[in-house]
Amino acid sequence: MRNAPSFALLFGLSIGNIALAEEASSEFAENSINVGVSPFGGSISYGYALNERTTIQATIGGLPSSELLDLDIEGTTYTVTSGSSWAGGFINHRPVATADWFRLSFGLGFGVIRNNLVDGDGNTYDVHYREAPVAYTGVGFGFKPKKGLQYGLDIGGLFGSGADIIADPANTSDASDDIAASPMAADILPNFQLGIGWGF
Repeated sequence: MRNAPSFALLFGLSIGNIALAEEASSEFAENSINVGVSPFGGSISYGYALNERTTIQATIGGLPSSELLDLDIEGTTYTVTSGSSWAGGFINHRPVATADWFRLSFGLGFGVIRNNLVDGDGNTYDVHYREAPVAYTGVGFGFKPKKGLQYGLDIGGLFGSGADIIADPANTSDASDDIAASPMAADILPNFQLGIGWGF
């Protein structure tokens, strides 16, 4: 817990910098293009501002299959390989006219998230999210609808029915229930995304 105040300070400074960096331009931009990075890969988005408070956005993204981390589930360590491909449509609304750096975000996502887990004995499990669509809701900071350089941070969650778990028939043991009860197969997946773009 010793790092908590430092993290809070860094987070607050980051939000402040996003807001200040976008103060350079005050001219309304109907259109924007931005790129972002999240735990589910890179993305590119096109936004169309209906007005200064509401923007609709179309996004495509994905992550090539990559070995990402080792994960402990009920005392068993798994090597996790993940990949994704997805698209989504979102509405960003700025509820406070005097704080246009703050957004509420809602949308639907379509696609797949593929996870492969292998334990030390070679037992293999596919943990795939294939439900479509899934709902997204969250909050955002930055990405004002202004011309020129834009920055943004989004924090939210994907809401679905959890992952499908497929155990390899050659496995010598079955930990499917443990994996199903872990955050790896949760109904709600947390998400955060950092992005940069251009308004025009």
